[in-house]
Amino acid sequence: MFASNTTMPLNEGSAGQTFLDPEMSSVILEAVYYAKLFLFIAGSIGNLFSICIWTSKEFRQTSRSVICSTMAVANTVYITLNFVNSTTWHFSRENILSSSDFSCRMKTIMFALVQHLDSWCIVYLSVERFTAVFNQSLMKIVFDRMKALIYVALITATFLAFDVYVAMYDISSWKLPNGYIRCKIMLTLRLQMRQFLIDLIPLLIIIPCNIVIVIKVISQYRKIRHSIAVTQQQTESKKFIKVSILILSITLSFIVLFVPTSVLVLCCSIHTSSQTIFILTLLPMVNASADCYIFVLASKDFRVCAKSALVKIITCVLTVFTSLCAQNAVGPMQ
Repeated sequence: MFASNTTMPLNEGSAGQTFLDPEMSSVILEAVYYAKLFLFIAGSIGNLFSICIWTSKEFRQTSRSVICSTMAVANTVYITLNFVNSTTWHFSRENILSSSDFSCRMKTIMFALVQHLDSWCIVYLSVERFTAVFNQSLMKIVFDRMKALIYVALITATFLAFDVYVAMYDISSWKLPNGYIRCKIMLTLRLQMRQFLIDLIPLLIIIPCNIVIVIKVISQYRKIRHSIAVTQQQTESKKFIKVSILILSITLSFIVLFVPTSVLVLCCSIHTSSQTIFILTLLPMVNASADCYIFVLASKDFRVCAKSALVKIITCVLTVFTSLCAQNAVGPMQ
């Protein structure tokens, strides 16, 4: 998705740009920049935690570990590019990512690719849970770790080819007086229709799948609540509910935080103030930063692993700090 790439109502139309019209007040500029700084720090830490936990021995054999790790990597790249973009403009009114025509187009490709990966990873998780609603055995056969790796490779190759095509043929660029390159996606009707289909297809899959999952979760929960005896079926139902709540949480976050900006960009011909558009560009960054914290809130197993990883990191840092202090104390005595 080009949610942060086609910011046409703003002064700068290149991928992921956050340049504003003169009407924007300096207060809003400062507030949004520091919001992005906070999201960059929180998101980087959270996504690195997610990668460490999803690749740990407790989770690494599941297909979800591959998909969620991919999302964490894509989100880390997205918030890093976005923050670098904003920082260089905030301090120097220049954009290091637009220093040449090549870097400008590469930035467009990277922004688009990581956002496509995020949306289609959500599609995978939704379809996996949807399959589990009807046939748990089939879900375990179809959605294993190796097939998840193949899926990630396929969608990466497919959207990389598409985004390279857009960067090559649907972007115009020209040199600014300061030597930097401005590149703008040309929102022709053909490109708008193509982008609309690419943005719409994931939603057409995600929303119906998750409606069915919600109905199933409610049904399973009622059965468990009204049952006295503990059976194997109840145990399986509880496991299904736990995993489903986790997937539903990140799906809801994606729909609430990411879709509004995407829709706004696709409908950019509608008169909308640059303040509204610029603030809405924060939503995808919030979405890219929030997944780890959603996992912690929604999953007890993930929470336990996160606590264990945090204890190990703190122990390691304290050990190194103590060792350095001891070396510094011995040095002067010698």
